Amino acid sequence: MGISTHKPPARLLDVTRLVSRAGRQPTGVDRVELAYLDHFLAQPEPLWLLCKSRVGVWLVSAEGGAALSRAFADGIWTGSGAKAGRAVLRPYRTARAPRAGLRRMVARHLPKGSAYYNTGHSHLSDRSLRALRAAGMRLSVLIHDTIPLDLPELQREGAVERFRARFTAACRHADRLIANSAQTARDIARHGRDLPPIVTAPLGVTLPKAGAWPDALDPTRPVFLVLGTIEPRKNLGFLLDVWETLPAPRPQLAVIGARGWKSEEVFARLDRRPDGVIELGPLPDAQVAAVMEEARALLFPSLAEGFGLPPVEAAARGVPVIAPDSPILRETLGDFPVYQSLTVPYLWTDMVQELTRTRRRCAPVAPPTWDAHFKVVLSSGW
Repeated sequence: MGISTHKPPARLLDVTRLVSRAGRQPTGVDRVELAYLDHFLAQPEPLWLLCKSRVGVWLVSAEGGAALSRAFADGIWTGSGAKAGRAVLRPYRTARAPRAGLRRMVARHLPKGSAYYNTGHSHLSDRSLRALRAAGMRLSVLIHDTIPLDLPELQREGAVERFRARFTAACRHADRLIANSAQTARDIARHGRDLPPIVTAPLGVTLPKAGAWPDALDPTRPVFLVLGTIEPRKNLGFLLDVWETLPAPRPQLAVIGARGWKSEEVFARLDRRPDGVIELGPLPDAQVAAVMEEARALLFPSLAEGFGLPPVEAAARGVPVIAPDSPILRETLGDFPVYQSLTVPYLWTDMVQELTRTRRRCAPVAPPTWDAHFKVVLSSGW
């Protein structure tokens, strides 16, 4: 049987998570939801947005999606959080309902057979997915990773239970699951039961142009980059240990990312301002790009990843990547990274010293594209 080329009568994208992130620097998960929003806005099929509100649910027109995308691009908000995000959507709200009225609201405005997408998991429950199926929607859910089930001890309080409930609901009700890598697809199969079809579509990577250099960094001194939320899985404490072993004058370690959870010891060490370590917090994409382009290497001692966007971005710029060996990095980057064991810290120290002495650039690795991602995701009538 050939692949179906017909399209759904409409698409419904859940933007609940994206709305909650208004006024903040987008995370990797947020960027995926934004990419889906922008791609669907460019398609000829009608697009609607679904957003959980404080007391119910909203149905929003495509014009609201365009306004939300512009707000993230321009960084112009009336505040931060879900209230500010809903303020952008409110002029374009077509309908609203209590949560018990989700099925009726969707069925009244979208034709049966429309395709519902959830990439952010913030509105993913048995109740909501049952209602959407009853309204005639076909359901796709993107799974970023199964890390909360694989490393529960590293998660914030309540996160494992929330993830398990959402994952179970997706496996039970979705018409298909979208995995961002073959490794994630294997992990889904390992944890799930009675699974719907799984389609594997690597995430696209868009490289922003470099902007202004952060004032806190000395442009005349070598800099190494670590990028991501400061939480146990990212293993920043390992790099702080490495930096303590470096002889003076030490290169700069630029720590870019928001403070997360279960990392009080690391936060305390950062507060003591160790020599050479500069905590920059979350930065705009253009400033991150500026640091990455000049970095001697991206240091990525992460304990687990679902896709690993920072190493892919660094490799696309020809910036060396030092990381522990892992199936996901082997899948996305092959032999590009310098794989170093986390059990032998002095090997990391040696690499940092070598790259401090000599700036090295590698042949860039072409990153996966969003066009290729959506060619897979939107096939077969989706």
